[in-house]
Amino acid sequence: MFIERPIKVVFGVDIEKGSSHSIPRYSVAVVGEDTVEEIRGVSKHRILRLANKYKPEMIACDNIFELSRDKRELVNLLSLLPPNTKLVQVTDREHSLSALAKAHGIRISKTDPLDEARACAKLALLGIGHAVEVFENKTKIVVSRGRSLGRGGWSQNRYRRKVHGAVREMARNIEKTLKDGGFEFEMNTKKGFGGYSRVEFVVEEARDKVPISSSRHADVRVVVSGVERSGIEFVPLAKKKYIIVGIDPGTTMGIAAFDLHGNLLGITSERGLSISDAIEKILSFGIPVVFASDVAPAPKTVERLSRMFGVECVVSKLSVEEKRKLSSQFNPKNDHERDAIAAAYHAFRMYKNKLLKAEMRAPPFSDIEQIKADVIRQKKVKESYATCKPEIEEREEETPTDEEKERLRNKISKQKKTIKRLIEYNQELKREIEERDEEIERLRERVEMLRSEVYRETRRDELVSKLRKDVELLRNEIRKRDEEIERLRERVEMLKAIRKKEMDGSLIPLKVVDRFTRECIRSNVRKGDVVYLKDASGGGAGTAEILHSLSPRAVLYEGEMAHSAYERFLELGLPVIKAEGVVLSFDDALCTSPSSLNKAIETWMREREEWKRKRDEERISSIISEYRTERAKELRKGR
Repeated sequence: MFIERPIKVVFGVDIEKGSSHSIPRYSVAVVGEDTVEEIRGVSKHRILRLANKYKPEMIACDNIFELSRDKRELVNLLSLLPPNTKLVQVTDREHSLSALAKAHGIRISKTDPLDEARACAKLALLGIGHAVEVFENKTKIVVSRGRSLGRGGWSQNRYRRKVHGAVREMARNIEKTLKDGGFEFEMNTKKGFGGYSRVEFVVEEARDKVPISSSRHADVRVVVSGVERSGIEFVPLAKKKYIIVGIDPGTTMGIAAFDLHGNLLGITSERGLSISDAIEKILSFGIPVVFASDVAPAPKTVERLSRMFGVECVVSKLSVEEKRKLSSQFNPKNDHERDAIAAAYHAFRMYKNKLLKAEMRAPPFSDIEQIKADVIRQKKVKESYATCKPEIEEREEETPTDEEKERLRNKISKQKKTIKRLIEYNQELKREIEERDEEIERLRERVEMLRSEVYRETRRDELVSKLRKDVELLRNEIRKRDEEIERLRERVEMLKAIRKKEMDGSLIPLKVVDRFTRECIRSNVRKGDVVYLKDASGGGAGTAEILHSLSPRAVLYEGEMAHSAYERFLELGLPVIKAEGVVLSFDDALCTSPSSLNKAIETWMREREEWKRKRDEERISSIISEYRTERAKELRKGR
């Protein structure tokens, strides 16, 4: 299979007649499933720009030295192309472009370079030609400084350390990427002040397989290039294997390929298969010489494929029973594969006898596959034998007779007149072409001018609209910030006022304790603090003793406090007061006034005195009750 991924676009390139070697001009045909774009008078630089735009699979020409004068220029050209783009020469020593085009049903005008460029692209799509290889399966990555260090000054050493550190950091990132990808590579470093001044990687993989690309940063430059071969190598795009292809088009397309001996090479059926995907699968088996269909008339997909390859389309109207018989020995998986196999195998049986005769009559050491393909293409058998027969002996020179000489002279004279007439006609056509080209160029310039004016106006309106939106967003943001600043300013002023009152004794700050637990108390409370318990539940007598041991002035609390804890506070004499009506809240700051606190403490002290009085009375009453009980027991014993 010569194509590594589905073909999207192929460039055909041909140098224009009369173009100088110093500033050559080319005709370019951009071809995919159909012709995408055709341009005349293109410079080599424009071809590179088009290649970066379309990312073509191949750039095809009839001679690579039309694009480069020597190997050095060729290497430079290939290094500037996208990594996955191949340069292909479709011709060789034995076959000219016109001969190849004729053999594959492609019409071509030798005087029109755009026609030749289009033919180059179509031949490359059909797998004709050789890919030019000038790089080994190795890639060189060079990481170096992106700018000169200069003569320096006071901060020169710091600047050098920064640049060399950036080179080292980039090299480490590339090294990690290569290791994570499982690539084999060698790494050579050149140390610099504070890092590396240059790092070179040699990766054992082709450039298009390495996930690193050339780039330039503020302080670092990365250059990725292939390792150059010692010579130029031409690798054939496809082996010369001819096939008969059966197609069952539809939502699910079935494809079957047979060689010219009747052997099934492959069968597939896929849903949503595009034309380019179908071409890839067909060419993975060989070069088609016949497309076959079991539907009459032939579907548009089959006709389109046969036209693209310039080969015959065979239509066979087969019943379901005939399809089953023809395909039964090949075990198709579904009806689509069955129909494709039946169409292709039926077409092979139509040519079987002719192919056997051609094989039997073929000269020794001849290309039998080529002869069979020529027979299917309805080429004359003798002509095919003569073309494919190896030249073992030189023809003997024959001396022409006087009659033959006279006939040749007359023929030459007529041809000279014809040539003269054609030259004059050609000159007239050239003048017309020049006039039309001038008119086209004038109109193109006019269109470009109008397009640029419209673009500038549109771009200006878009930019103004965007800037207005940005201004409105910034205004809203400023408004929000101003409101936030004003709120914070008010809060700061309030906190300052609170702090001032705290300092002159007008307010007393509260020490906030979230929960009535041992950990919260020990970590927050200090001697003399007025404690504010957010949640007084959860603590008992032991917790109350710990809080008392820290010697706070008073405790203000929220929620419900356990009875045991409250009584313990009464016993210990630590004022414990409900926070309601005593605590003052200023945003997040909590405090109380000295008068409110003192009044609450006095009220609590009176409550404590009353509690102690009641407790003492209860104790005296209990003691009297116990004494009477004991006395009664003694009197009963005395009796």
